Amino acid sequence: MTTSLFRGAPKSTVHQAHIARRLGGSVFGEDVGDDYCPRVRGLEPLAQLVSIPQTGMRQLGWSARAVIGRLPLLQHGSRDRLRQAVEPSRRALENEIVVTGANGPSNVSAMRRVWRLTGAAVVSTFVVACGGPLTHVATDPRWLDPFTGRASVPVAARTSAEPVRVAVYGDVRGEREKHRAVVEAIRAARPDLVVFTGDALRCYPVGHMPDFGLATYLLPFWPQVQRGYPVVMLASLVPFPALIHETIGRPFAPPRDADGWNGFLADTAPLRLSDRVPFVFVPGNHDEYHQADRRELARLFVSNETPDRGDVGLFFSVEIGGYRVHALDTGDDLFGDLDPIDAGGRQLKWLEASLADADAKGLRSIVAMHLPAYSSTAEDEPSPTVRTRIAEEILDKHDIALVVAGHSHAYERLEHPGRGGHAVTHIITGGGGAPFHHEAAPATRDAGTKVFVEGTTHFVLLELAADEVRGRMVPVAGAGKSDSFVARRGQISARSP
Repeated sequence: MTTSLFRGAPKSTVHQAHIARRLGGSVFGEDVGDDYCPRVRGLEPLAQLVSIPQTGMRQLGWSARAVIGRLPLLQHGSRDRLRQAVEPSRRALENEIVVTGANGPSNVSAMRRVWRLTGAAVVSTFVVACGGPLTHVATDPRWLDPFTGRASVPVAARTSAEPVRVAVYGDVRGEREKHRAVVEAIRAARPDLVVFTGDALRCYPVGHMPDFGLATYLLPFWPQVQRGYPVVMLASLVPFPALIHETIGRPFAPPRDADGWNGFLADTAPLRLSDRVPFVFVPGNHDEYHQADRRELARLFVSNETPDRGDVGLFFSVEIGGYRVHALDTGDDLFGDLDPIDAGGRQLKWLEASLADADAKGLRSIVAMHLPAYSSTAEDEPSPTVRTRIAEEILDKHDIALVVAGHSHAYERLEHPGRGGHAVTHIITGGGGAPFHHEAAPATRDAGTKVFVEGTTHFVLLELAADEVRGRMVPVAGAGKSDSFVARRGQISARSP
């Protein structure tokens, strides 16, 4: 997939990221197998970065055992994994350290102690900071389908002529008690399919930076950009943002969920495994901040794509009852990270082809994504990239029955003109448990907003008939305002030009 990894980044940032990529994943060696390099790869560019003389850096050993054994941030067996990775290098280099100078080997004993201390300092910096990348919790197989090893059962062929019932919800953000209540309410509705519009996890990006692996912690500065909040740019002056986040900011903005994907999977297990309801997972920005989470998400839920967002993407489609549901990956909206909806990229080409194929086969299309194209939420502006590249340049050319999204922690129904001026209904459902958002002031609301409901945990229940989609916003536990709608094929938009 074509990527725009450093869109608008200054040259110095690109240089730092280049160094980071060279160092990423190499400090402890990428492999402990037969081709394991007995020196710590990446230290030569590190020496250039911090102006340490390269004399003696070519083969460097140290005793890291004492450092590793005292690190409280390493959990879930990571201490043992790290020790196993470092030990072969340590043993080999303790026996074969060579210090090369202009006059040949000299004062090896003294230099050995110097390099041990230098190495221990480097290792301790990485390990203290990077306890995180080494502590992503493994998925418990109890929460997976025993027949497929995945989180969702396949969509079965339908034999009934009754309308398909689809439950849609999103934005849990680790709030498990509320989430369990939503799941039980959905089970009571007996849906044929569930579409989750993203943000199962609560975690934040380390240092508000892309995940460069271990090298993230070496970057002394990173542009801090958050759409709609220009004051955040001041945080760009904070040095080593990843280290600061891991050591100081962790209690306020946890960089990882303590139970990984297991909390979300355990909460949805009655629906997915006991009731055998297919589950379409649309990735949210919080689900994509870490490479490990992206890979696991692809393994668990994406049925027809390889598990690598960088090459393919977390996008796919399923068909049920005369409809095709297109699940899109709108990315994490993080400055400098991969752009999964880059113009002319693989995902948008796939979407264009999939929609055209659905039109040709007489299938109606529902598009599900996390970042909305339109919204009247005060806390999060809609994504202009999603609006331009997806809604205006692609969706408006096809027969779209409905667009569903999340990200805004509220319920909103909007209407915008699509192909031929026909009305396209956009639903935002972000009431799965996350802290609530609020409606924007009248002057900044989207002109297409029909209904906005804030402060209500909810899901949306759809009935997919041949020529219309009937929908109802369902408050959980009977609390809060509700909404219902009918999106008919060929209905002319009141806002059609």
